[in-house]
Amino acid sequence: MKAFLCLVAFCSVAFAELAGAYEYRLQFTPNPGDKDLVVAGYGFDADTVVGNCSYYTVHSGSGRGGGYKSIKTYFNQTCTLDLYGSLLSIAAGAPVPPAPQYSSGTQTVYAVNANGAYTGSDTALLPYHGFVSTPGSHYSWTTSNAYAVLQQALYTFTATLVSDGDVPLQISALAASALYGGAVVDSTTCIGSVPVGTTCTVTVSYDPTQLRSPSGLAYDTLDISLTSDSAQTDDFIQSYTIVLTSTGDGDTDPGNCGDACDGGPCVGSLLHSGTCQPSDGQCICVPNTPAPGDCALACDGRPCVGHCADGTTASGFCTELTIDTGCACAVVCAGPTSTPAPPVPTPTPTAALGACAAACDDRPCEGECPDGSLAHGTCASLTIDRGCACTLSCGGAALCPGDCNGDGQVTVSELVLGVNLALGVLPLAECPAIDAAGEGRATVNDLVAAVGAALAGACPG
Repeated sequence: MKAFLCLVAFCSVAFAELAGAYEYRLQFTPNPGDKDLVVAGYGFDADTVVGNCSYYTVHSGSGRGGGYKSIKTYFNQTCTLDLYGSLLSIAAGAPVPPAPQYSSGTQTVYAVNANGAYTGSDTALLPYHGFVSTPGSHYSWTTSNAYAVLQQALYTFTATLVSDGDVPLQISALAASALYGGAVVDSTTCIGSVPVGTTCTVTVSYDPTQLRSPSGLAYDTLDISLTSDSAQTDDFIQSYTIVLTSTGDGDTDPGNCGDACDGGPCVGSLLHSGTCQPSDGQCICVPNTPAPGDCALACDGRPCVGHCADGTTASGFCTELTIDTGCACAVVCAGPTSTPAPPVPTPTPTAALGACAAACDDRPCEGECPDGSLAHGTCASLTIDRGCACTLSCGGAALCPGDCNGDGQVTVSELVLGVNLALGVLPLAECPAIDAAGEGRATVNDLVAAVGAALAGACPG
């Protein structure tokens, strides 16, 4: 079974000091803005756990005669999950809580099966309390896995895991990889049998020296994967922002040109598109210079021309928002020839109240604050997948993404707190400012906005 060491944040798992089984969290995610959530295992049906996953939400709606009123929507539900906490199904109607079998520390156990597995609720598990304890091998990474900002130089670190199941962990293989940079395993003691309660280490070198970007910043993700007999794998990701060192070559990128310096199309490690050109004795992917008709940051549906996978060009429209180059050309490629995408209406420069497009032009908008109330704001928060979002004024002050203490800047500790909120380790009430879009939860887009504010050194406005 494969697991990935995704060192994006502190991904620790709380578990009870009990022999004979490992405590797995019941994996249920409610809709944003959930209230009075109950997650608990109540019984077993063969190899499945049957439990409660009920809550309600509150949103504002129009009342008679104008104004707003609060509307409650109840989700009374029965969930079934496997013996490692993975959600299998949801059915309407909440089950009746049975009488507890027993209590142990923070755990309340409602059912025990013939194989020694037991399920119930554990107040030490945050933010939700449902669990199932199942015998078997297991491991957890004990290294603090925070989002990191790196200089463009070789980076070496050591990660530690602990065998915390009730039988020894058997590891047969381990590897490291990165999306764009280089990653190798320098040394490891994580191979073969790892006795219960003992640790092993893996030392990895990450090389970002070949990364290039016109913005001077690059973004990468490192994975450490292992193959073991653990019944459930832990998935961790370490994400980096790399401050690039200028090479004096116009921020060019080796890309995928190889030895072909023929001006053909290419895609660099952090570039959307370019052409293969000679530079200092090698072939590099030089970024394309936007021309009239090409796409800018605003995905406004204007006509454009892009490249297909087979190297041909095709017509399309500016509708594809990317991380590194703003808006890209969405083309339709069909075999050796390309067919332009059907015409689409071009959005007007102005939009109605509450409608933000990919262009962050500070137009008025309206959204929901973390406390469920509606608030006005401006279209000013650029996200990865939703274009521009509404930056709200909640409680009389504009929310700076990730500024938990309201001091006008975003610190590393606040970024770490934001990651824990996105992972569900802590409740949103710990830092409502991370929810820049007013969705009632912390998302990847919110973390990207917070990192941007941290790199800028101060909050906008």
